[in-house]
Amino acid sequence: MAVVCPEVSVVGAVVGGTLVDTEVGPMDTMIKRAVHYALPSRRGVARVGDRVEGGVLVVAVLLALSGVPVAAAVGSEVYASGKLTAVEQSGTRHRVEATLLADAPPAPAETGRGAGVDRTPVPARWAAPDNVAHSGPVDAPAGAKAGAVVRIWVDDAGTATPPPLTVEGAAVGGTVVAFALWGGLAALLALVWLAVRVVRERLSSRSWEREWTLVEPGWTGHR
Repeated sequence: MAVVCPEVSVVGAVVGGTLVDTEVGPMDTMIKRAVHYALPSRRGVARVGDRVEGGVLVVAVLLALSGVPVAAAVGSEVYASGKLTAVEQSGTRHRVEATLLADAPPAPAETGRGAGVDRTPVPARWAAPDNVAHSGPVDAPAGAKAGAVVRIWVDDAGTATPPPLTVEGAAVGGTVVAFALWGGLAALLALVWLAVRVVRERLSSRSWEREWTLVEPGWTGHR
């Protein structure tokens, strides 16, 4: 009985008695192209413009990498400052109940102008932490009736104030600042490199055109 084995194609080379895969994958090709583009070979046809562009690319990458710890340090400072603010505000801001003195306007129609607004300022009265009565506008749900109770934040003096910053909010703020700072630096460096690339391509194209006008008569026989 004959056994037919399927044909297997192996791309590789025997090194020291071991079969080593020598096939170049897409990622290897991309890396080699990037290295060759950034640092053109002296034995190639790279011109001064190519080397300038490659040098700018290398400098841009190095600056972008060096900007990572700087952005992280700035983000850490923002987080530390925000954390101190959160701790301070947590001890000076208090949650109290406010009684509405008027009806809140109804919610606008979904298809009307201002759709999605579900809170609106409404006159209200509340007591400060020291039991002193205060009054003023507070954010209330749309359609709330007079006499309804809503919870608001006030400071030690009893003045209505935004909610205190949380430690989680400070962490988010620091992270956003760090990413925004590094992203802005990376975008700026990318724009600089692209500008150099565009200028280099235009100058290279003009140079090739001038050289072709010199050699064309000898190639085509036209003068």
